[in-house]
Amino acid sequence: MHWGKEKLSLKQQAVFFSSLAEMMQAGFSLKKSLINLQANHQLSAVKSQQILLQLEQGHTLSQTLQPWLSQTTFFQLKIAEQHGSVEDCIQELGHFLFGVDEQLQKLRGLLLYPAMLFVLLGGLCGSIKIWLLPKLTEFSQGLAENDQQKVAVDWSQVVSWGWKLLLAACLIYALKVGYWWYRQKTLNRHIWYAQLPLVGRLYRLYSAYLISFNLSLLLRCGLDVHQVCCYLQEFKPQSLYYQLGCQLAQSLDQGHELSGFVRQYPFIPQELLFFLTSGDTKTELSQELALFAHHSYQNLVRESERLLTWIQPVLFLVIAGVIIGTYLAILLPIYSSIEGIY
Repeated sequence: MHWGKEKLSLKQQAVFFSSLAEMMQAGFSLKKSLINLQANHQLSAVKSQQILLQLEQGHTLSQTLQPWLSQTTFFQLKIAEQHGSVEDCIQELGHFLFGVDEQLQKLRGLLLYPAMLFVLLGGLCGSIKIWLLPKLTEFSQGLAENDQQKVAVDWSQVVSWGWKLLLAACLIYALKVGYWWYRQKTLNRHIWYAQLPLVGRLYRLYSAYLISFNLSLLLRCGLDVHQVCCYLQEFKPQSLYYQLGCQLAQSLDQGHELSGFVRQYPFIPQELLFFLTSGDTKTELSQELALFAHHSYQNLVRESERLLTWIQPVLFLVIAGVIIGTYLAILLPIYSSIEGIY
């Protein structure tokens, strides 16, 4: 595995964390594990020396790997380093990232054939627009100069302008949504993600897994809710964790119930209220949340599999609609011209 300055792919991260977890579970230290990964060609010599040097200088593993990891993975690793088991977290990261990469590979496989059809249809529609439609227009005008033929030619122009206006409206709406999304805080963006149709449920399951797993790590070390708020505010101000910690601290300082805060954000699993009000000890609560995180991950996999089964049929329906529209654009002017002759 050769690392550059760019972030690692999901597969590279999954292989790295899984291999590192196996080494550490076998009894090797972090330093020895990195050296073994280099010897097995799973880590380049340059990066291995770079990581080892930064570790010797007092940097944590999360700080060393931060330039090559996604923000979520970095935060999860940082939480485990300070308030949890690094070995368990590394193993969980490898397992989770392998699962995400597997789902993405399936998605790419499902999209490959429809994407090829879309490319072929695009070429076909472009050919019809450039070569066939002008010939049909000339044919219609050459049959006779009567009002019906002019209507046929005008009809094709109306269809053409209709498509242009529709595309312009979609582009304007997309720019408007992009501008709104850019101006929103990270917390508002995640609320929007959780409310999206179809993929919103998928995101809520992902958030349930991530929040419950990280919370179980924090509670395992004996932290209470107020201490969790203070810890979350140590992250970067633009991160979700920081903004969530600030809002939670503000809500608690104002005397609001925790249930009201949880219900305010759709990406926070509502099941947390049951766990947090059960009266269990922090150790028991940590174990229950870890089990809930495992079930959330399984539900996430099942839901993603269900959505993947709908992707190809929906795309094929869209392709069928494009084909029918193309045939209508060709045949209706011809039909109008022949009708004019009779």
